[in-house]
Amino acid sequence: MTKEQTMPETPSLAEHAITIERTFDAPRELVWAAWTTPEQIEKWFGPRPVTIKPGSVVLDPRPGGEFSLVMVMPDGTEFPNIGTFSEFEEPSRLAFGGRVENHPGLTAASTAVTFTDLGDGRTAVSLTNTFMSSDEMPEMARRGWTQCLEQIAELLPAA
Repeated sequence: MTKEQTMPETPSLAEHAITIERTFDAPRELVWAAWTTPEQIEKWFGPRPVTIKPGSVVLDPRPGGEFSLVMVMPDGTEFPNIGTFSEFEEPSRLAFGGRVENHPGLTAASTAVTFTDLGDGRTAVSLTNTFMSSDEMPEMARRGWTQCLEQIAELLPAA
């Protein structure tokens, strides 16, 4: 390889984790349904302006069950997401994870979500996302998951 022909730099990857908490003015069963109903997932999964390809959400809701969906970028690029549920305890907790393909700064991710009934029709959600990524990804993940939770809040009926 000549001096002019250099290999593209591969970002170094490390384990990162973020936790986000949000209270919804909706009963736990409705918040749970937003996470476990394919038609609802299509409406909120992914940060804006990312969309989910209609009909692409497939769930096998049980520990060991698979899920998949296709994220569509504004330019039309599609990113399939495929993973497995490690936990599925209706309506209090779910956890899932998988490998990420064709992403330069992210190779694997897992997410655990806890749903706590606060009474009075309110639900607390705690989301922890752990991933192998470049150092830029934690802030991007935090912004993305925060937008997802905002979009869920917009879908839920007003209390």
